[in-house]
Amino acid sequence: MRPAAKLSAPKSSTAKPRRRAAEAPAPKPYHHGDLRRVLIDAALQLVGESGAEAVSVREAARRAGVSPGAPFRHFS
Repeated sequence: MRPAAKLSAPKSSTAKPRRRAAEAPAPKPYHHGDLRRVLIDAALQLVGESGAEAVSVREAARRAGVSPGAPFRHFS
């Protein structure tokens, strides 16, 4: 026989609903390859999905699976 489930207290009506993050493909881990090319491909993918205004260094880095500062070491 399964134990009875515990009932939680009702949430207050003042609690803010959580915002859902935009669903983007999971970042692919970067493993000592051509990060410059991976970042350019990520930027081109962003342009194709949402236009040039959607391109950001942070988002390209996230998609490449690297820190937001890593791209600055690969471009002058």
